[in-house]
Amino acid sequence: MKTIRSEPRAALSAATVVLISLWITSPALAVVAPHGGGHTPLGGKTVTVTAIPNPLPSPTGGGKATTGTIGTSPSARARPASTAAVGSRGGAGSSRAARSGASNGLGFQPDHAGQWEFWWAANRDGLLQRSEQSRQRSEVLTDGVGMLSGRGRSASSYADDAENLGHELLPVISAILRAEDDDLICDSGALALARLADETHAPFALPDLVSLLEHSTLSVRTSATLSLGVLPGRQATSTLMGLMADASTGRRAIGEDRVPWQVRSHAALALGLSGDPEAAASLLDLALHAAASDRDLRACAVTALGLIDEAAFDDRVTAGLLSLLEDRDEDAVVRAQIPVALARLGVQSTASRLVALLRHDKTDRFVRQSCAVALGTLTELDDKSRMKLLRDLATEATDDGLRHLAMIAVARVGAKADAADAKRHKDLVRFFVGELRRPSRKTDVGWTALAAGLYGRTQDAGRKDLAKALSKQFDDQKNPSTRAALALALGLLGAEGVAADLLSEFQERGDEEYRGHVALALGLLDHVDAADAFHEELGRASTSVTLRLQLVRSLSLMNAPGTADVLLGLLEASDSAAISWSVSRALGELRDPGSVDALVAIAEDTGRTELPRAFAVLALGLIGERSAVRWNVPVIEESNYLATVETLASLITL
Repeated sequence: MKTIRSEPRAALSAATVVLISLWITSPALAVVAPHGGGHTPLGGKTVTVTAIPNPLPSPTGGGKATTGTIGTSPSARARPASTAAVGSRGGAGSSRAARSGASNGLGFQPDHAGQWEFWWAANRDGLLQRSEQSRQRSEVLTDGVGMLSGRGRSASSYADDAENLGHELLPVISAILRAEDDDLICDSGALALARLADETHAPFALPDLVSLLEHSTLSVRTSATLSLGVLPGRQATSTLMGLMADASTGRRAIGEDRVPWQVRSHAALALGLSGDPEAAASLLDLALHAAASDRDLRACAVTALGLIDEAAFDDRVTAGLLSLLEDRDEDAVVRAQIPVALARLGVQSTASRLVALLRHDKTDRFVRQSCAVALGTLTELDDKSRMKLLRDLATEATDDGLRHLAMIAVARVGAKADAADAKRHKDLVRFFVGELRRPSRKTDVGWTALAAGLYGRTQDAGRKDLAKALSKQFDDQKNPSTRAALALALGLLGAEGVAADLLSEFQERGDEEYRGHVALALGLLDHVDAADAFHEELGRASTSVTLRLQLVRSLSLMNAPGTADVLLGLLEASDSAAISWSVSRALGELRDPGSVDALVAIAEDTGRTELPRAFAVLALGLIGERSAVRWNVPVIEESNYLATVETLASLITL
């Protein structure tokens, strides 16, 4: 199997950077695999499931106990002498060319800045999960109904709550991984283990993840590395530090004479996700002193610092990041991560420096965009000077990206403000309504709509006025992309009296991307009358991947019964790889424990090719994820989507 893997997978990997960047507007492109890649037939393998002991003994896997630096594994995996074969989880590619030059490494050019879909893809999950999905998940867990889908098969042999579900699925995924060497299954399984484990059961997952560091395919190594940071408990800090630094401990962990830059970048990000303050000094040193060519690594180190709460109290971190931010000779994409990191740390003392950079038109455009994003977090509604700056930039900036992100920042400030400040809220509503009725730029209407929706979803003041202005624009607007943004904004607002018209739009229009956004708006409006039409569309084999996922998100928001039955019926009736991927992913997003039996059966069926099995493993990780808000939301939400690197961009798809 290794001999037929190398060339096809390397070719696919070289295209991964393009796939990742295009996924943001068209998720269907990820249908190649859970994280990209091809497929080959599997031979027969025996899978033995061992239950997790509770309480757990000291974890040993199948080999040595893991203490101190994690350099041993339960079963060392054979690998070829060369590790040139590159998988696709993380967008490794076959060349480092994408990491140099004036672009940001993913080809995001100014003409793409007007596409709100890029921003929405990075922020959608946080917006949806923190509102309706979190509430409904809590409700269904208390009354025993299936998670989100309202179906709840009592025949399922798995628990109906997330905590026990993860506990029961961990040994299933572990057994599959220990019997497999296929890169697609191992790639999906690594993150599934990390998603499922809580602090009590993290030691059970740890040996399997350590073992995967030695896998022959780079995509599996990066998945395993990232998963060590997602895994709770901070037990892998020393290994991640060694991987990040390309130190001897890291080289021993992967069994090579150097640590690839892709693994190093994921290790830096994993340290941030772990939240371990012991990593802060090393991350800062890497951000400040790594080679200029290591853009991905340095950008991930800065991002990681923004995820470690204790770093906010370390003056060295703030001073070091500010010195790097203000050095115009440094890489602009690396510097652009700094304002966002400082905002996530809540370092208010840096706001005046960010304002100065934002006001200066000689500041690099990526840095200015990120300063606007950061001020959306660090600014209060009663700060007249900063609010005027953001509002002026939102309507007058010549850089599209800056204008759009400033508009979103204005909404963020208003959304978190005390509702008692009635005068300022009234002024802000007037601003949004004015820009909707008489837009400074007609091409910005979609962005203004989303900003109005973001603001109005948390503030009652002026919600009816905002909904009226959005509805009028929706009626007048011809551009399908702008209409989609307006529909989503109406959904975020919970606008009354628009659902029937939106359902007609869904039923009568042919553009599937547009229909998907309209469907999601109907889910936000909790319009359960749309469920039958959505189920009918969902059950069609011809439905696109993009539309299928949007329909499932919408039905989840409605808590509509029967959704999983439709998906499982389609999965059982089709042998299409595309349908297998999209349905499995949809079942994962549905998070219904009643789907687990069927998915486990697929994952354990060694008579199948690895694609459907890998997809099933991916779905099981999604269903049993230990928190309502997915692990990647803190990294991708409220970031500068225009200034990114491969490792960070790839997280949107996970």
